[in-house]
Formats: sequence, C-alpha cells, structure tokens
Amino acid sequence: MMPEFEIFGLTFPSYWTMCAVGMLLIVAMSWLRADVYGITFLKALILALCIDVFGVAGVMLLGFIQSGFREWNNSFMGAMLFTPLFVALAGLALKIKPGKATAFSAAPISVMGACMKIGCYLSGCCGGIVIGAYRVPVQLIESGVSLLIAAALLVMERRPGRYRFVFPTYMVLYGATRFALEYLRDTEKNLLGMSMGQITALVVLIIGAAFIILFAVKGRIKKSASFGKERTA
Repeated sequence: MMPEFEIFGLTFPSYWTMCAVGMLLIVAMSWLRADVYGITFLKALILALCIDVFGVAGVMLLGFIQSGFREWNNSFMGAMLFTPLFVALAGLALKIKPGKATAFSAAPISVMGACMKIGCYLSGCCGGIVIGAYRVPVQLIESGVSLLIAAALLVMERRPGRYRFVFPTYMVLYGATRFALEYLRDTEKNLLGMSMGQITALVVLIIGAAFIILFAVKGRIKKSASFGKERTA
C-alpha cells in the first residue's frame, strides 16, 4: 500500500492523485472521440469538463447520502446516478441530443472508475475479504472490470443509432458486476444480507434495465407506426 507519495519534495495523496489522472483521461478520451460523435473539439471539451465536475460531485454526494448525511464519503456509483442528468442538460445547451451526450460520457466515466479503484488499493480502503492469510485485491479486480466495460462501450458507441442505449447498458453491466464483486469486499452486509454497495448496485442496474426496455419499446412502436404509414401510402 502507498497512501501517499512524494514528488520533488511535495506529498500527494494516492487516492486523489488517481482521481486527477482519471479526470485527465476523461478530457483526453473526449477529445479523441469528438469525430466519432460528429461534434467539435470545443463541445467535446465542454462535455468532458461537465463529466469531471459533476462526476466528482456525484461521487461525494452519494457517499454523503450513504453515510446517513453524517460525513462526506466517496461512492463511485454517484457518478453514474447524477452525472447523466447534467451531461444531458449540457448536451441540450450545446444542441446535442441527450442520448448522444450521455453515451459520450459512459466510457470515460468507466475509465475514471478504474483509476479510482487503483487509488483505493494504494490507499488501503475498500479492501477485500481475507481468505487464509491472503486478502483479495478486490479493488484491482474492480478496476480491471471497469476497463473491460469501457472497452465494450467504446465498441458499442460506434454502432449507428444506438447512442441512447449506451449509458443504460453501462449501468446494467456495472450494477451486475459490482453486486457480485461486493461479496469479495470486506464490508458489512446487514441490509437484508446485502451491503450498502449491493443495494446501490441493484438500484443502478434496475434503472439501467428500465431505460433499455423503455427505449426498446419506444423504438418498436415508432418502427410499427412507420411501417403502417408505408402500407397505407
């Protein structure tokens, strides 16, 4: 573990340093993917800054809520629950469809999550269960899973007309894997036999699944209506 490190005589906390690395990667990924989404580099930068600011705010806000409003903690899933709303609003202001704007934020947020988990590992927090004399490095496992999810989202976002499904798919993938990985974390599981993280992961998963179903039904209705018009024409 390395809770902090020193560079040129200056001491930096490992967790927040990795968060800063994640924020820089969000900006870099947004800039590199501007052409994929057909938006200008300036709009991509504005969206990246929104993801950074509201992502960190969401992480801290959900941590505060989970503590029973007693102390400021960090909970990564706050970035998934709060950031899409503000990114969608920013997209509207920039004349970008909400589904497209939220899709743009999905992979960068997942990469940010991977960086945060490395920060957790270095800081010694969010540790895994002990099996024999070995503590499971669950933070690094979560980091790897987040990178795999990000890779899947980067592939998915290149499919035309699928933008609105990208972020809900991210929520389902992360919610399901986080729920499972919580069993490897050394956290209290006294809420119906589940930890607070598992409860939150279920909420994330259900919201994501609901949006996928909603968009799929809406798309089918629209397709049926379009087919009906063609037949009567």
